[in-house]
Amino acid sequence: MFTLVSLLAGAPSWAQTGLESVGVYSSDQVPANPSMKTSFVSPNERDPQEALGIWNEAPGGLYLSVGTERGFIGASLANNTTHLLLVDVDPKVMIYDRMNIALMKLSKDRKDYLQLRYKTSQQEWLRRASLDSRLSKDEIQVLSSAENYKFWKQAVTFKSWFMYDNALPKKDKGEGKEFNKANYLVYDDQFLRLKSMADSGRIRFTSLNLNDQTAVSHLVKQLSDLKIKISVLDISNAWWGTYVAESNINYFVKEFAKISTSESLLLMTEKAYFKKGPSRWDYFGFRVKELADQNAALIFRKSSGLQPGIVNALGESALFCSRALL
Repeated sequence: MFTLVSLLAGAPSWAQTGLESVGVYSSDQVPANPSMKTSFVSPNERDPQEALGIWNEAPGGLYLSVGTERGFIGASLANNTTHLLLVDVDPKVMIYDRMNIALMKLSKDRKDYLQLRYKTSQQEWLRRASLDSRLSKDEIQVLSSAENYKFWKQAVTFKSWFMYDNALPKKDKGEGKEFNKANYLVYDDQFLRLKSMADSGRIRFTSLNLNDQTAVSHLVKQLSDLKIKISVLDISNAWWGTYVAESNINYFVKEFAKISTSESLLLMTEKAYFKKGPSRWDYFGFRVKELADQNAALIFRKSSGLQPGIVNALGESALFCSRALL
């Protein structure tokens, strides 16, 4: 039987590690990013359950992820992970992450969280928050903003969520296939793992632009000084040239390798093929230190448009692949 005590026994809080000082922003301090034309708040990378074989290999330590639900889902399934740090350059993503952490703290259990997420009024949010000592003043402030509440309601009902929300049981007919066995909205053990991390202050977020080498080095130094090691470095598809320059990919991989063990993993995704409707995504895992000794950007690029017949180039370096191609 799943127990939080056995799973998280001895895991230090952020305060105990000093990580509470790493990039915490209040609602009015989130850095603006005027160049951000598209926000990826809702999860569009389907079938994360195919990455379970990768997450099962993750060592203890920090799950560091870009985006929103990407990090929450990953940390709920990488059982050795003790902390979650969500990083992104998009202010909307950061607001979403901050609000989700607060609602997890506020909830009693998974079913209560679903009520808070989808149905509870802002007035009820604030009434309960005023009685809950686990929420910080900043978290209450974030939940108090009428603009933030409107944003949240729009975000969690946006049409791109249909794959994720359809995974919720419908009249006991089971879960949607896109997020089967990988959805903390459905599975108590996955939700309780995240809630325990949130309640004990072991989920944080910060602004980070992977194209900014100075910012990357600064964060790595902060984590190094605190003797924090990477469990999973989850970059999603942020390695695409649309988001990060090739030289900066190699730079951040080498930098994060400094705070990685021989077992630390880098997780990336790529669209397997394109068609009308949701696209399939493949998940690739690498040992960070091994990847740092190679041209990471070139290896990532070789996964573009991946087909079974040309997987060898990537397979020579990828430790894990979500498809049985290696």
